[in-house]
Amino acid sequence: MQTVLQFIGLFLLLILSFLGGNYMLSGDVIISGSVSVVLVIIMYFLIEFLKKRKVQITKSKFSLGSLFLWIIFTSVCIPIGVFLVHALNVEINAKKDLQFYAKELVIKNQEIVNLFQTENQQYVSETYLYVSNELDRYLHAGSATKDSIEELLSEKRYGITDLNSINSSNYLNKAVALQSALEIRSEAVLDSVKDRSESVINDNIYLVDNWSRLRVVTAINELEAMLVKNLNQLNRFLANENYKTDVFANSSSQNDKVLSVSIIEHNQLEIQKSPINLSSFSGLWDYYSPFLLILPALIFFFFLLLPYLLEKTAGSYLINDETENDEGGIEI
Repeated sequence: MQTVLQFIGLFLLLILSFLGGNYMLSGDVIISGSVSVVLVIIMYFLIEFLKKRKVQITKSKFSLGSLFLWIIFTSVCIPIGVFLVHALNVEINAKKDLQFYAKELVIKNQEIVNLFQTENQQYVSETYLYVSNELDRYLHAGSATKDSIEELLSEKRYGITDLNSINSSNYLNKAVALQSALEIRSEAVLDSVKDRSESVINDNIYLVDNWSRLRVVTAINELEAMLVKNLNQLNRFLANENYKTDVFANSSSQNDKVLSVSIIEHNQLEIQKSPINLSSFSGLWDYYSPFLLILPALIFFFFLLLPYLLEKTAGSYLINDETENDEGGIEI
């Protein structure tokens, strides 16, 4: 019976240590699987060696070999225990929080797209009105003012030149052309963002919802990377259009909130990510303080040691008694 419990404990320990290693290694299945198998196999054979040492009765009360085996056993228990506790911490505490966080990433991404559409439409409308007014003013201005308007409208933001050919019947054509060009450029950027969002969300959100343990770390990283890429692509477009650089950022009031956006440097934007980091044992431990999870880890190790604890020795060595016998012996 104790052997059955030992193998059940080994199997569960292998699964949990693999999951813990997989989370900590950011989804590296090969390395985490290899490390877990090696550690569990080493632990099994160490227990078998300890059982054999227990039944070998010698005159010495101190066995250096057994001490060495116990040191190795403890050294192997430490990483396995870390993997085991980390896996339990993720499954019991972090799972629901990260599933909610993944949904927040998707919602935040849509909010950014909607905000860009609103801001861009406003920008295109304002640019059209401004340029049409300047062109109308150009028609009725003096030569000095015309030179000033020509210089203004020839800037990269507007790119309007050759104003000598305009008149009262066609001056709006240039404003309409600029408006169409802005709409085409913004639609191209928006389509790129939407295509990326659709692809990444479709490929990854269900992995988090269904908690695909082998790929959930990668899925969350992909969703975060998507949001950051979209943010900076849209922000870079607005900055290149000389419109705004802080449409999406509000670092003064929301920097302490998860998923708030702030400017880090050179107009690059960053999101305030979730503090729940699956790849960090210490970070996750500090966040949840799961001291009670040490107890099931100890229970697992108890099941593994059960065959050793229940192993009976063949007898006990009797110390030589000079008054009765000349030599010691084994009492059965």
